[in-house]
Amino acid sequence: FIYEGHPYAVEVRYRGNWGRYHNKKSWKIRFIDESPFPGQEEINLRADYMDPSLMRSKLGTELFEAAGIQTPQAEHVLLSINGEYWGVYTRAEQVDEGFLARTGHDPAASISIYKAVETEFMDFSREQPSEQAYREAFDKKTNQDLDYSDIIAFIELINNTPDETFAYELGRVFDVATYLDYYALIILTGNNDFSSHNAYLLHDLTTDRWTLVPYDLDRAFHPSDNWHELPPDTPIDRGTPESPIWNWVTNLLLTRVLDVPQFRAYYCHRLGEFMDTIYSDAAMHSLIDATYAAIEQDGLRDWRKHGWENSDWFTAAPDELKTYVTERKQFLRGEMPEYCPADRPYVIINEILADNRTVLEDPENPGEFPAWFELYNAGLETVDLSGMYVTDDPDAPTKFQIADGVTIPPGGFITFFADGDPGRGPLHTNFRLDERGGRIRIFSGTQK
Repeated sequence: FIYEGHPYAVEVRYRGNWGRYHNKKSWKIRFIDESPFPGQEEINLRADYMDPSLMRSKLGTELFEAAGIQTPQAEHVLLSINGEYWGVYTRAEQVDEGFLARTGHDPAASISIYKAVETEFMDFSREQPSEQAYREAFDKKTNQDLDYSDIIAFIELINNTPDETFAYELGRVFDVATYLDYYALIILTGNNDFSSHNAYLLHDLTTDRWTLVPYDLDRAFHPSDNWHELPPDTPIDRGTPESPIWNWVTNLLLTRVLDVPQFRAYYCHRLGEFMDTIYSDAAMHSLIDATYAAIEQDGLRDWRKHGWENSDWFTAAPDELKTYVTERKQFLRGEMPEYCPADRPYVIINEILADNRTVLEDPENPGEFPAWFELYNAGLETVDLSGMYVTDDPDAPTKFQIADGVTIPPGGFITFFADGDPGRGPLHTNFRLDERGGRIRIFSGTQK
């Protein structure tokens, strides 16, 4: 393997499933001694043969990076084999220890990397019948001396946690917000190849947190089985029972996540934000033009690409992609009013203790144990409580107004002392809780 004039000893093989049968092959290259790419012992050279634009996986990667999602890097390279030009390829980073180091993971942390493998279920989140089946469904890349008990426990949590506790239990161990950012971009780019594989699951054994890392984005901007068509009407909930892929493929993790109102609300918010920022016409047109300009001349002389010597599909691709971006947003904005829940904070009264004798001391008044109640933010976005009302009297809904600047982070808690002495600070109410019982209500405007 020669890179920038320097030879490297390597092992090579074809990569991909169907790609092995294409005229323009994709390759996996493993460096035996040293690598020209720091921290990368293996690289993937994607032929993107079925992509007339030669840009889809690169554009998809750029979008994920712009959204702040840790994604394997992708760059266009030129490949020659034994001195013969083989065309424009996409070099895709391997998800391994080098990827972990580049993306800022703590080198002292122990992180297990699992690659989802396509199975008959076509759903990486589906419970498997045996440990051996899990080993076939997930290719473990690190910590191979450890067993599969962690991935089994995680998949079983997805499958078996009751609805009433699912949001909390999943959020406790899984980065749901990043997952929904990922799904928003999957939907914006019309990528139908995400339910069964094309993802890594990373488990930080120190924090017991899981994260999904997207992989193999060659089906980005490819919403149809016809590689030359870009219909903009892929449903907003593709991959759920309401909108299965290819009329039968669904993903259980996705389905259960979107069934949680606050998770669906976050997804809709991010979808709208992306359409106004990184997926705006201005941003995407600039990205498409720059990406095409960088490979135009090399793509024209790449006679192994889709279309061979005929470059009509290749030269038409930039305008087709721009049209798709515009029409895709128009379609999704038309679906959002019916699909997305009403905009409201997902704050609940989590715990109340009117007879507080020794449980919780007022930190600002040592030795005092006033009645208290706790609010919990069940959503994925910070909630500003400023101006909301809390009351113990249904006939006086505006009894106590929360001061400006009081917020709860996603999944966070805040405690108010119901001691009837608001002069002690913004977290002290003007009413006392009755030890004999009663009710507390929280209002945001007219919503309870």
